[in-house]
Amino acid sequence: MSYETIRKSLLIHEGLYYLNEELKISGYVAYDVQWIRINRKWHYRHVLFDIFHRMPIAELLAKKEDSKTTKNFLKNSIQPKDCIAIVTDLKPSYDKIMRELGFVHQHCTFHFLLNIYDSISPELTKIRKEFERNLKNKEPNLSDNQIKEKSKQFIEDYKSEINEYLSLIYQLFKQQTYNKAIHYIDLLKIESVNFPKLLKEYMNEKFFPEYKKFIHFLEKRHKGKLDNTNNQIENYIGNTMPRSHKKKFRTMEGVFNQIMLQKNGWVEKRKQELTF
Repeated sequence: MSYETIRKSLLIHEGLYYLNEELKISGYVAYDVQWIRINRKWHYRHVLFDIFHRMPIAELLAKKEDSKTTKNFLKNSIQPKDCIAIVTDLKPSYDKIMRELGFVHQHCTFHFLLNIYDSISPELTKIRKEFERNLKNKEPNLSDNQIKEKSKQFIEDYKSEINEYLSLIYQLFKQQTYNKAIHYIDLLKIESVNFPKLLKEYMNEKFFPEYKKFIHFLEKRHKGKLDNTNNQIENYIGNTMPRSHKKKFRTMEGVFNQIMLQKNGWVEKRKQELTF
């Protein structure tokens, strides 16, 4: 490790740090955090990944996942000239950090779908309970099992309708150009009056006001370089520290050593691929 790497590792407190000094960063990167439980306490593996080269740029195993740790890790792992564009999940605090560091911030479109389901799931539960109450008052002779079966079918039908519209919405991310995506947004806004209530509320409140954050990857200057999902970095994280291995270690050093061992294998394999 160089003196610069050591200096940066000291700037990132309470953690174990790695920096890939051999990599010429493309400027198109991904950032994600893996949660790892060690001795019944959560620790956080921060990863910065080069999308174009499919190589890790830097890693930090820390005791925190707060904004300060994230910003400090990124700031000391990549130079301003290499901060072109970054893809992350939808954690609200990321927007400010990426803007301050000078990145074009692409929101992961797969996490967009996950976020919709997470947001509407509690509301679906409320709708189901209200449906059961109304049904019980309307048809008091029905058994509890009959009521539950009817409410289950009602919710399944509701979900099916939502999924149909979600497939329509997701076509946005399959548009060929940025201008076509903007036009498709206009069509979705018109069609949104027909969306199921929960989906319409989500789109109007959380998506339409910031939709451009989801389609940066279609801009001409970024097309073919910037991903619209975190799939690459999640694949790297999953291969270098699988879910089944996360509970096998008792110290941060043990986890980090294993991650570095798997990382070395990944990097070596990528080097071999690049030579062909």
